Amino acid sequence: MMGKDPERRTEDRLRWLSYCYISEEGVEHTAPLIAITQDTSKNGVNVSYIGEPLIPGTLVKVHITSLRQQRSAKIMWSKAVNRLDTRAGLKLMEPITVPMNT
Repeated sequence: MMGKDPERRTEDRLRWLSYCYISEEGVEHTAPLIAITQDTSKNGVNVSYIGEPLIPGTLVKVHITSLRQQRSAKIMWSKAVNRLDTRAGLKLMEPITVPMNT
């Protein structure tokens, strides 16, 4: 039996569909990747987009439009779901405020 992955998010996740823009840290004058959040927590976000998988370990900036928040993040994993849909998990370097239902 395998142990828990220490990098896996453990806090509550909110299914939050919102456009977001992802751009590589330190790379300017390139168009950001347009993605849609699938779920969001204070320390991470799962996104869906059209394109090739992102390279784990890459540092990026993510701007979640509906939350009006931008954070630095690290690509933790990325995989193609099918010919058009790719998913990625991003670990945020600073927590964000997520409107959770109480």
